[in-house]
Amino acid sequence: MMKNDWQPRRRFSLLTMSLLSAVGLVACGGGGDGSSSSAYSDHPPTRVAPVLADSTIPATLAPSAAGAKSSSALMAKASNLPPISTVDPSTVLGGGAVTNPFQPANKNFKLVEGMAGRPLPTGKWYKSFFYQSPRNMDVPLGVPGDSREQSVFAFPNQAWLDDRSGMVNVAFPRKRYIPQPGAPLDMSNPYYVDAAPYIMVPSPNPDLQLTYLPAAEGRLTRRIDHKDELTIATSWYGKSANGAGLPSMQLIMAVGSPYITAKYSNLRPQIGLGQGIRAQEAKDPVTRLPTDPGNGDPNKWEAIPEIQAISADNGEIQPFAENGGAPTTPDLTGKKFRFVYRTSDNSVSSDPNLAFMQRVMVVYTSSQVTLKWDIPSRTYVFSEPFNGTVRVAFVNEQPAGPAPAPTLVSYPTEEALLDKHSVEYPVTSTINLQYTGGNDATVRYGWNTETLDGSTAGGQRLLMVAFDQLHLKSMNNANTVGLKYRSNFGTMTGVVGNSWTQTLKIPGVLQESTQAERLWQGAGTIKASDRAAVLASLKADAATAKGYIAHCNYESYLCGKYVGNISRLVLIAAQLGDEAKDTRNEMLDFLKSTLNPWFDAKDADDPEWGDKLTKKMQDYFRYDTTNGGTVTNRPFLQNDYEQDFYNATYLDHMFHYGYFLYASAVLGRYDATWREKYKEPVNTLARDIANYSSDDTYFPITRTYDWFRMQNVADAGPDANGGNTESSSEAIHANYGLVLWGAVTGNPEMQAMGMVMAAGEIRSAQAMYQVTPTNSVFQDVTPIEIPLKGGGSVTADPNKLITVGIKRFNLTETQVFFGQRETYRVGIQILPISPLTPYILSQDWASHHASALLQLEANDTGLFDKLFTASPVGAQCGTTATGTPSLMPAADCAGQARVLYSWRQIINSVNGMNNPAAAFDRYTSYMAKLPQQTSAFMANSVGTPFSYVDSNTKEVVSGTYAAPGVDPDVLKDASTPSNNTNVLWWLSTLKQ
Repeated sequence: MMKNDWQPRRRFSLLTMSLLSAVGLVACGGGGDGSSSSAYSDHPPTRVAPVLADSTIPATLAPSAAGAKSSSALMAKASNLPPISTVDPSTVLGGGAVTNPFQPANKNFKLVEGMAGRPLPTGKWYKSFFYQSPRNMDVPLGVPGDSREQSVFAFPNQAWLDDRSGMVNVAFPRKRYIPQPGAPLDMSNPYYVDAAPYIMVPSPNPDLQLTYLPAAEGRLTRRIDHKDELTIATSWYGKSANGAGLPSMQLIMAVGSPYITAKYSNLRPQIGLGQGIRAQEAKDPVTRLPTDPGNGDPNKWEAIPEIQAISADNGEIQPFAENGGAPTTPDLTGKKFRFVYRTSDNSVSSDPNLAFMQRVMVVYTSSQVTLKWDIPSRTYVFSEPFNGTVRVAFVNEQPAGPAPAPTLVSYPTEEALLDKHSVEYPVTSTINLQYTGGNDATVRYGWNTETLDGSTAGGQRLLMVAFDQLHLKSMNNANTVGLKYRSNFGTMTGVVGNSWTQTLKIPGVLQESTQAERLWQGAGTIKASDRAAVLASLKADAATAKGYIAHCNYESYLCGKYVGNISRLVLIAAQLGDEAKDTRNEMLDFLKSTLNPWFDAKDADDPEWGDKLTKKMQDYFRYDTTNGGTVTNRPFLQNDYEQDFYNATYLDHMFHYGYFLYASAVLGRYDATWREKYKEPVNTLARDIANYSSDDTYFPITRTYDWFRMQNVADAGPDANGGNTESSSEAIHANYGLVLWGAVTGNPEMQAMGMVMAAGEIRSAQAMYQVTPTNSVFQDVTPIEIPLKGGGSVTADPNKLITVGIKRFNLTETQVFFGQRETYRVGIQILPISPLTPYILSQDWASHHASALLQLEANDTGLFDKLFTASPVGAQCGTTATGTPSLMPAADCAGQARVLYSWRQIINSVNGMNNPAAAFDRYTSYMAKLPQQTSAFMANSVGTPFSYVDSNTKEVVSGTYAAPGVDPDVLKDASTPSNNTNVLWWLSTLKQ
C-alpha cells in the first residue's frame, strides 16, 4: 500500500476534537455576537436567472502567432465572462495580505520563465511543468533524480521533464494491477481497520525519452509559452544564435491526445526507447556490451532500451540487436518509424522473470530524416539538425511470452488510424459553456490545430481520445474510431474532429423555479408524522452546537464543516415554520458570530481569543500575494505549512471554502445587511476556487477544476502519481455553495458556472467513485488475495467495491485519509447530506449495494453498542491500532463513540435511498438508546486511568476518573458535517 506523508496527521486532526473533549481540552460554552435577529427576512432575495450565453473559459497565457503553419478555425470567439469582482482581496479581508514562503509540499521548487508575476493556477493538470525539474539541477545527468515527481498526465499519457538535458520522458498507457502488500494485514481491531487497503496501479516504467543532442551554447533555458484548460506548450530555447538561428525544442501537450508532439529548431533530436535512463557505461567496441557493468559515468546518460524490431515508412520489419555476437542497429530513413520493444510489467506476472510486455510505438516527422544509432547513449539520433515537428504514439501491447515474433507483430487497425491522423495536431484549445435554463447545459471543447506537412488545418483530421465513462456518455454525435487506450479513469476511445459537444444534466434542485425555496430546501417535505421528532431534535442540536464550539475560529476544515452544520439547522428550522422560528433566528445569530471572525481577523466576543493568540491558534482568511489566492492564517502564524490541511500550499481549497460559501449564502439569504457588508470578503473564496474571468487579475482561472475530466482536484502535486481527489461529494457541494452565493448576490454567471461544474462533477462521481458492475473501470484488473496477520486472507477485487477511495491521476486507492475503515471510504463519497444529495448519488448504485450498505450500518452499530457494555480498560477501543494499551482508555473510547456515531449518520442516510421509513425508524431508535448508553459509559469509566501533558504547564497530569465518570458527549463531533436533525430531515423528505 502506498503511503502518504500527511495521512496520519490528517486523521489525527479530524479526530482531535473527539478525542480531547473527554478530558476537558476543548473550549465549550455559549456565546454570540449579540446582534439582533429582528432584521432576518423570511423570504430569499429574488433570484436572477442563471445564464451562460456561449461563454468561454479564457486562456491564461496566450501563444505567440509567430511560426504557425496553418491554424484551423474553430468557432466565433465568445465574449469573456464578467468577473465576480475585481476588488483587491487584501483590502476587504481583515487579515490583509501575506507573502507565502511555502511552495508545493514545502519543497524547493523554482518557477520557470513565463510563470512569475501572475496568479498561479495551482490546481491544474499541468502544474508540474511550471517548475524546474529536477529540483536539484546539479544532480549528474546519468542520475534520474526526482524529475518524475513532477509528472503531468495528459491522458492517455504521462510525461515528466528533465531540464538538465531538455528531455521529456513519457510513459504510455498500461494495464493496471494490484501489488501484493509487504506484510500481512492486521485486521484484529475493527475500530481501526475493517477493510483491506490496496491500490490499482500501472508498472512505472517509461517508454520514451525525447530530447536533443547538447546545443553548442550548453544547457537551454525552459519557459512556458502557452496554457489554457486543455493544452500547454513549454520550450527549451537558446538565448544566442549559432549560425542558423536560435535552437529550441517546444513540447506541446494536449490532454486527450494520443500523440506526444514536439517542434524542433536547429537541433538534432534524440530518441530513447525503453525503461528510463542511467549513468552511461563504457562499451566494448566489438560486442557493444558494457566493460564495467554498473559503474557508468554519472555525468553522461544512456537509455535502457530493449528494442526488438524496427522499420521505416511501413517498409520491411527488421530485427534489431543492440549488442552481443552480431549487433544489428541499422540506420533508418523516412518520415515514419516503427519500433517493437519490450518492457517489464508487473500486470503480466508477479514473477519478475516472466513479467514482460511486448509494445509497439510509432514516430512521425514532418520531413524525411535519417536516424542513426548512437552507441554510447543507446539512442537513435537525427543525422542532421532538424527544423520541424516530431510526433510519437503508442500502438498496442501484449504479454511478451505468447506474443508473436517481433518482426511479425501487427496491429493494423490501430496503426492505420494513427498513420492517417498523425498529420494534424492540437496547439491551443477553447472551452465554451452554454446554459439558458432548463435541464441541459452544453460544454464544447474545441482545438486549434496545425499540420505536419503545412496543408490546411481544418480540424477534420484531428484524432483525440475520450473517456468512455465520462465524455462518450454525454457527447453528441461523436465520430468514434477503433482506437482504445487504458487509463486510471477507464477506457479511452478515439474521436475524430476538433470539436466535442457534451450535454450535461443540471440537477433539478439547482434550476430556476417558481418555488423559490426549492433551491434551499429541496423538493421533499418533512412528513406530518415526523415533524415532532424533527423539531425536538432541532432544539436539542441547536443547544449542543452552541455548547460545543462556541467560537470556531482556529481550523478551516473543522470550522467549515461546523458552519455547514449550523446552516443545515437554520434551513431545517425554516422548513418547520413558525414553531421553529426562534431556533432559526438563534442559529442565524450563532452562524453570524462564527463566520465573522474568519473575514474580520478578530473575535472580540471570544473570551479565549487572547489565549489562542498566545498559542498561535487563531485562524482567518488572508490574500496570498505570492501565488494569487485566498489562504488561511494559521500556517503562517505557526510557520508550519501542514496547518489547515496544507492550505498554504493550496490543498483542499474547494472542500474548505465550499462549506464557508454555503454558510455565507444561508446567512446572506436571511440577512441583507450582513450580505452587503460581507459580499466582497466572501467573494474572495468564490474567486479563489472558481474565478472565470481574465478581468480578475488577482486569481487564476477556475483554480481547482479540471475541465477535461470535469472534476475538482484537491491536490495537484507535483507528484509522481499526479493530482488527486478524495471526496467527490464534498467537491460537488463546493459548486452548490457557488450557486447559492450567486443566487443571494444576484450573480447569474456564478450561479450557472456552479451549476455546470456541479453537473460535470456529478457525472464524474457516479462514473468513477460509485462502483457498479456496469461502470467499474477495473474490469481487466486481476483480483488478489491479501494475507491476514494470524492466518487467512481477504480478497481484493476492485469490481466489488461499494466506492473507491482516493483517485489519483495514475492510480486508485481503496483507502482514504480518514483511515482504513469501510465506513470512511463510503461515507466520504456521500457527505455532506443536503438537498443536492439525491442528484449526487446514483439510485442504481444505492440499489445495487443495498445489502452491503445495510450490513455496514449494522457493523458500525455493533461496534458502537459494544463501547457501553464494559470498562474501557483493556477494550479494543482503548488500545492503539497495534494493540498497545492507551494511557487514557476512557477518553479514547469516548472519541471512538463520537466518530462512530457521526459516520453512522452518513451510512444510515444513504440507506434511506432504498428504504427511508425503515432507516428513519432505526435512527430514532439509536437516538432513544443514547441517554442510557451515556450513563453506562460514565459509570464504566469511573476509576479508569488518565495521563496527559498539560498544554500550559507542560507537566504530565495523571490520575483516575472520579464519579460521575467521563461523559462521552457523543453528539459533540465535528469529523463529519451532519447531526441528528439533518438525518431525520433527509429521511423524512425521502418518504413517499
